[in-house]
Amino acid sequence: MEIRTLEKIISFDISGKAALCTQVEWRGSVPRKDYPMMLVDEKCEIIGTIGGGALEHSVIELAQNIIKTGKPVLKTFDLTNKDVTKSGSICGGSTTILIEPYTKEIQNILRSIVADKINSNNILITRIFSHIDVKVERIRITKDFHLTFPKKIVRAIDEVIEQNKSKSIKYNDEIFLIQNIGNRPILHIFGAGHVGKAVADLAHFIELETKIYDERQDLANSERFPFALQINNNDISKIIKNTNIAQTDYVLVATRGHQHDFELMRWLLNIKIDYLSLMSSNKKWQLLSQALVNDGFTQNQINNVHSPVGLDVGSETVPEIAVSIIAEIVNHYRSGAKSAISLSKAYE
Repeated sequence: MEIRTLEKIISFDISGKAALCTQVEWRGSVPRKDYPMMLVDEKCEIIGTIGGGALEHSVIELAQNIIKTGKPVLKTFDLTNKDVTKSGSICGGSTTILIEPYTKEIQNILRSIVADKINSNNILITRIFSHIDVKVERIRITKDFHLTFPKKIVRAIDEVIEQNKSKSIKYNDEIFLIQNIGNRPILHIFGAGHVGKAVADLAHFIELETKIYDERQDLANSERFPFALQINNNDISKIIKNTNIAQTDYVLVATRGHQHDFELMRWLLNIKIDYLSLMSSNKKWQLLSQALVNDGFTQNQINNVHSPVGLDVGSETVPEIAVSIIAEIVNHYRSGAKSAISLSKAYE
C-alpha cells in the first residue's frame, strides 16, 4: 500500500460522499497483487488505482451505486476474457474488490496508522463477512493482540510481519485481509555524488525516505536533495560517532574514497543492517572484503553485503546504474533475498 496514496485518502473531505475500493482477494494473473485501495467520489474522480483498464472502470461505476445506497458490496471480477476484439481484461485471473462507503471510522483508523512513527509493524486486518449482507470489521494491531485470533490467522499475521507482504486468507466463510502498512525503511545514502543523487530521486519516486551523508556542502544540500529527510555534512568520524541507524533500515555506501568505504563498512557491519550495499567494482570489493575479514569479520557477514550493488541489467550510465540499484532495493523489500541477477557475489 503506497503511503502517499493512503495520506491522500485520509485527507479527503469526509463531508463529501465517496466509496473505498479495496482488493481483498486475487487468483492467477491480475493487474495488481498488492491489495491496493482506491477512493472514488461522486464525480467519479479517484485517489489511487486498483490496476487501471476495464477492471477499474467497472469498479468506478459500481462505486457510484454504493455511494447512493450506502451498502458495501463484495464483487469478484473475471479477467479471463479470451477474445482480444472485445472489451474487458485478458489478464487470465480473477480479483475480488470490496466496495464500501468511506466513513469517518475508516478515515480515523487509517489516520492512526499513518500517524504512528514508533511501531514498525502496523497491521490492519479487514475482516469481511458475506453470508447475506456484506459486513466489514477493521482491527489495527501493533503488538501481540493478534494472539486472540485463531491459530491460522495468527500464523498469517506473523508471515505478513516476517515477509512484509500483505496476504488474504479465508476462514469459516470469512475473508481476512492482513496488511502491513507500517513505516517503510529509511534509505541512508553515504555519498552525494552523481549516483547518490540519482538513487535518492528514484527512492522518492517509490516512496522511500532518504537521509544523505556527505561533508561536501556544495553537493549535499537541500537544493540538490529536496526530498531528503536529513542532510548530514559532518565528516566520517563524526557521522560514525553520532548517527543512529536502525537494523531495519537500508544503506547505500557510495563515497568518493576507498578509506571512507572501509571505515563505514566496519561500522555498518556491526549494526547488522537489513540491506547494506556498496558501490564498487568486483576487484575493489574483493580487496575490501579481504581487509574486513582480516579485521575480524566473518565471511558470512561479508556475503550479506550487496556489492557490487544493483541488478545485472547491463547498466552503464548514471541513471541506468541508479535504476539497477533501486530495482535491487525493491527486490529486497519485497522478497528479503538476493535476486538471481544481483551483481553481488559471495567471494571465497
